[in-house]
Amino acid sequence: MKTFDMSKTLRVIATAVLSTICANPAAWARDPSPNGVTPPQEETTALEEKLAAQLRLLAALYIEDNEPDKAIACYETIAELHPGDPRALEELTDICFRYESYDKAKPALEKLNRLKPDNPVALHELAKCHKEAGNAEKYIALFKKALAINPNSKEAHLETAIRLEQYGLMEAVYAELEKTLAIPSKKDKEDYDIFIDGRALEKMAYYLEYEGKYKEAANFYRRLLPLMELYDLALPGGIPHATLHLYYCEGKQFAREGKLDEARDKFERAIRAFEDIDARGALYLCLKKQGKDKEAGNFFKETEKLLNADLKGDLPPDALSNALNALAWFYAVTGEKTDEGLRLARRAVELAPHDAPTLDTLAELYYQKEDYENAVKYGKMAHETPKSRNVPYFRRQYEKMKKALEESRPRPAEGKP
Repeated sequence: MKTFDMSKTLRVIATAVLSTICANPAAWARDPSPNGVTPPQEETTALEEKLAAQLRLLAALYIEDNEPDKAIACYETIAELHPGDPRALEELTDICFRYESYDKAKPALEKLNRLKPDNPVALHELAKCHKEAGNAEKYIALFKKALAINPNSKEAHLETAIRLEQYGLMEAVYAELEKTLAIPSKKDKEDYDIFIDGRALEKMAYYLEYEGKYKEAANFYRRLLPLMELYDLALPGGIPHATLHLYYCEGKQFAREGKLDEARDKFERAIRAFEDIDARGALYLCLKKQGKDKEAGNFFKETEKLLNADLKGDLPPDALSNALNALAWFYAVTGEKTDEGLRLARRAVELAPHDAPTLDTLAELYYQKEDYENAVKYGKMAHETPKSRNVPYFRRQYEKMKKALEESRPRPAEGKP
């Protein structure tokens, strides 16, 4: 039976409509009707809202088709239809930042800052645009202006830190998180301020862990856990997840110091707290370093058996992809069976081509095989999925792979261009 591809048809029709509207969107929305009578303001506004909704739908289709310029054009049109609406400008800057189109974000942010001059997030984003354009003086001035808006707000410093991390300015991130924790809680909002402190501790620990600063990260996890237990803080993963990360960081630090018995104990505690492939990989490598090859081999087989059990049965595509990815990632973190890991990861990506963790596993395995072209290709895809765009881990992985590719390329001889 022949099927009708509605999404393709919608793209064709919508593209034709969009090209007409984009030529002069404001005039299109305000033009009088064919009989020469201008519709009432409320009817025109309703018409614009309908158009904006359709443009958002079209933008989503363009994102799905990996056509970011056309998706941005949709949001530029929405902003032109609603020139005084901060939300439309915020949507436009969000999509521009997602695809690093800072030249297109800059004019929208300048308008947004005129509408909302005390918006620290918009000021930070405009500062980022100037930084990317090489205007360091303007970047620093805007950055300082943003920080001066709410000097005694715990929430403002936390949100500033989160935003700065997206720019990779880690020294400034840590400074802002320290400020968040240093500001005393207000009596009338003590519970909320404790929640903000919990988030700040979690972010500090998380960022330090992924920078490999395990000793410092463990200190912040130790400060976080009593708050979670005492105030029942609803943070991602809960107490078991935070406990896992505490033991994992302690284990990594002990391993770094050559204290392998202590490291092993911490990794075993981590696995008991919360089943985790990274902790299992770390324990395997610790056993190998201790020279306990037989025990390490048995543990490796035990983990393979555990992960292979999840591959049995008639699984739906997403569950099968997750199970394949889990085993492939175990091979990646141990550095064992990387060819088999690549095979599993490729199959997982075929089933879930837009899943960031799955794409990252494939990228990491290519990186370990020193196939940096493919590592960068899939690392970029992992970094640019909508759900992973602002996740520090995926950005750092992508930067690691780009650096490896650049360093692997032959450098021109001295005196030659």
